[in-house]
Amino acid sequence: MMHSRFSGRSLALVAVLVVGWPAASPRAEAPVPKAPIPKDTASKATVPDDKVARQIAATCQDAVVGVYCARDAFESYWGTGAVVSPDGCILTSTTTVPAGIEEVYVHFRDYRVLKARVIEIDEALECVLLKVEAQNLPHLPVARKIPAVGEPAYSLGNAEHLIRLSGEASFSRGTVSGVYEVQSADNQSSYAGLAIETTAAINPGQDGGPLINDRGQIIGLLSLSFSESRWQGTAVPMARLLEGLKSFRAGVVRLSEEPLLPPQAGSDRPLAARAGPLADRLVTLTVERKFPAEHLPPLTWPRYRRTIDNWSGLAPAEQVAVITDVGAAEVTINANRMVRRPAAPVTGVLISADGHILTSAFNVMNDTVFKPRNGAAKPRHYEGNLAQMLQFNRAEYEVLENPVQSVQATMAGGKTCAAKIVARNPKLGVALLKIEEQDLPYLDLAAERADPVMGETVGAMGIVPGQPGRFTLNEGMISAARRDQGRRFQFTALANYGNSGGLILNAEGKILGLVLEPLRAGEQLESMLRGPAFPKASGLTTGRLLPMGLSANEPSLTFWQIAPNSGVGFAAPVGRILETLPDLMRGKDVVVAGEPYLGITPRPDIETVNKDEVIVHGVAAGSPAAKAGLAAGDKVLQIDGQSVANWKALLEIVARHKVGDMLAITVARKAPPSYVEINGVPVRNERDLRKLIESLEDKQQFSGHKVQTHDSELKFEVTLGEPK
Repeated sequence: MMHSRFSGRSLALVAVLVVGWPAASPRAEAPVPKAPIPKDTASKATVPDDKVARQIAATCQDAVVGVYCARDAFESYWGTGAVVSPDGCILTSTTTVPAGIEEVYVHFRDYRVLKARVIEIDEALECVLLKVEAQNLPHLPVARKIPAVGEPAYSLGNAEHLIRLSGEASFSRGTVSGVYEVQSADNQSSYAGLAIETTAAINPGQDGGPLINDRGQIIGLLSLSFSESRWQGTAVPMARLLEGLKSFRAGVVRLSEEPLLPPQAGSDRPLAARAGPLADRLVTLTVERKFPAEHLPPLTWPRYRRTIDNWSGLAPAEQVAVITDVGAAEVTINANRMVRRPAAPVTGVLISADGHILTSAFNVMNDTVFKPRNGAAKPRHYEGNLAQMLQFNRAEYEVLENPVQSVQATMAGGKTCAAKIVARNPKLGVALLKIEEQDLPYLDLAAERADPVMGETVGAMGIVPGQPGRFTLNEGMISAARRDQGRRFQFTALANYGNSGGLILNAEGKILGLVLEPLRAGEQLESMLRGPAFPKASGLTTGRLLPMGLSANEPSLTFWQIAPNSGVGFAAPVGRILETLPDLMRGKDVVVAGEPYLGITPRPDIETVNKDEVIVHGVAAGSPAAKAGLAAGDKVLQIDGQSVANWKALLEIVARHKVGDMLAITVARKAPPSYVEINGVPVRNERDLRKLIESLEDKQQFSGHKVQTHDSELKFEVTLGEPK
């Protein structure tokens, strides 16, 4: 990982948005030996519980080191290494020790610092083999087998200089979320080939570190290569390094394959086992829009420095100012890269034998493009005044809608067909597509559905771009079973562009919902970006950079609510999808209208809202409820024959309807107090009694009786309106 001498690596926002990384390394084109791709079958490894994680951390971190080197006073690199032999052989990456570096220093947990020499470097494998003069070093064994999706995975590293500063390695637990061919989405990584994707955290400074299985063996070397549709951390498989590095093939390095920990007894990985049979129900969707996706390259210090004439002739204060500007621009550009829709396929799910495909509406929404008025957009080159480059003058651009022009669907067997967008439900966040095929494997949503339960383990399942039939699986849990009046639920599994439109399943293999948009701009930002001309366009744009600062009049990254892989993902529940599916099948778009409005409110306190009853505290004047005759004190019993247990249930029932729908509402109305009736005049209070006395003649006789009142059950027909 490259680091400038003066600038703190300003990656705070990127660390929230991504599994972070900057570095600089030219891409190598040398061929790399192929390793076999495992079948996506269930792993036999146990669930990675806390005990196993503690064992891995305690056993392995002594063999993880910090690696530092520099090209000159203004260009330094640092990252992580893994000791792989007792006599001091260390694996790291070319992003930590690039070609041409002469002095390399290795920091150990006991604060020793040893000078290392480069034994071998392979840019195609993004790998460097170092050697320090030492004996009897703690070292990690290697695994020749490529892991399967769902197996436990642990990352250890020198994140944020932890080994050098505190004598401890950073540690994270996750799973293998994918095994697929990758060619990095930018020039920071030189690796192209089979990669292990993981949900274990990979933070700045961990490139070159080990990805470890639950027996303490290295399964991969953490890389800066990534898929632009996934934005998740990857590792170069150890199996490929064993095949590719000459020093390993020649037996020069005293490698061990003996696991540090015994086999972990326990249950199989249930999510991977359940996900495998569903892989042929997934469809790879390639969506073409009128204007192509914009590739935004990263800003790296070495490349930018080469654009500066007479760098060495600048005064020190000028050099510091330039490096500071680069650091600020780096944060802005990296964050902008995350919120651009990539030129990459997305996920769909076959739900009928004749080719109906369900996906996220986000995947097939129109976007917004900013087109220069003076000609076509040019590729971005970072040179000159970066602050001016980041400035945006709206008057110099046309704001155009970027509509979807075609969709291609590739099935698990590799066949590709044209897909038609049948209908969308933007409020629920789903869309229905259709291909002209028959006898397809499909998912019966009604038969396989289940409701989300807070805290249950789930997986977000998606396609592997360009590799039909394979799948990715990000594990997490349900963090909120109901959001947005029951239209979505929340989960912690990583959600990104690639698995948008994919499945959320539980450990029993039941389908809970469909992954929705991986990022959300918020209404304020979307309206600023697209303008009034394109009310149905998404908040994703092409052609402009958003600044970091907060502005009342101009859009900025500060307004962005949710970013990909943030750990806050949303899905449409299967139950709600089934409700809208008949309309979608008929080609009927669900129009995004105003929220349906009833006009009754509870008493404004938490205790009342959470009670298992619905007592009306207020009825808004002129509201649908008031016009129908509902009154304060009414207890709502049923809506359209469905029992209403509490206010939450009432709100969800109303939310399923649209403005103009009629509801049949049954209420219990408490009777007024009993009273007496004298000479046919009801006497309910002292005022009524006084009026009666005044109406009687002197010595006039009268008769009366008690009137017993009773609670009543009333029925009202209420036509839902819009709030005023």
